[in-house]
Amino acid sequence: MANEAGGAKGSVEKPEIQAVITLVCGFYMLYWLFLRIKEANDYLGREVANPIFAIVPILNLLALWNFCGALQEMQQKAGGEAADGKVVDFLSCLICGPYGVFRVQNKLNEIWEK
Repeated sequence: MANEAGGAKGSVEKPEIQAVITLVCGFYMLYWLFLRIKEANDYLGREVANPIFAIVPILNLLALWNFCGALQEMQQKAGGEAADGKVVDFLSCLICGPYGVFRVQNKLNEIWEK
């Protein structure tokens, strides 16, 4: 589905399932981040981060930081209230991956459903 700027919206995923898969297989979080960065790039019409960075050690931290920063811009573009949670989103993904995935996926679902 296209938005008003012509970029494609991402797919709505069940955050609980994403968190459980991340808990069972931590490497899934890297794949999840890869997919979400591609969706963010398409939605915003610019490169938030290179999706390949999501699977490269050390660079995945930079990709996660940039992606968490783009969430606020995506919320504004969707017409919602943009809560400044870049640091909290980043740290929740970094410290407790399944919770971070759950938290960020909920935000993405809100964006995609608008």
